[in-house]
Amino acid sequence: MQVITNIIQFSLVNEGGLLEFSPDDITEFITTQLDRSNPLESNTSTLLLSLAQSLTKIYSNPTRSDITPQISNLLNHTSNSILPQLALPDLETFPPDILQSTLFTAFRNYAISNPELFFEYFGFLGRTIPRYSGTWTWESTQKWMFCTLVSLGNPEGGMAFQGAIDLLVNP
Repeated sequence: MQVITNIIQFSLVNEGGLLEFSPDDITEFITTQLDRSNPLESNTSTLLLSLAQSLTKIYSNPTRSDITPQISNLLNHTSNSILPQLALPDLETFPPDILQSTLFTAFRNYAISNPELFFEYFGFLGRTIPRYSGTWTWESTQKWMFCTLVSLGNPEGGMAFQGAIDLLVNP
């Protein structure tokens, strides 16, 4: 709890200062806050994912220390917090007819209910591609793929749709 208080207090007084805190502190702050409420209903979840993106951006430079364990923790934690908890079939490819499957209903409902959160989520995933994609687990990757397909299949989804496109065309 002290870490959270320090981060917020410093940020308010000094208008930022992410580098003043260790990646462990930031990771603990994000995961603790996601655990405190339902991320799909909380209005702070998008800010937390934006903070995760900032942490990834700052440490994506090869001259900075490696924060692979922290990013791995954030990727797994956000996937488990934000995406539906479903047992998905073990598929190497996704046949087109799977989009009609009831498995997609939960992903569609989540993406439609909070498109801003999914926009930030896709942004965080996109940030991890260059340096941290080796930490992606199969289970999480499969869920991200489902979520991406659902978001791309719903252009009316606004920000979730745009986030999925941004993820796919990320350089």
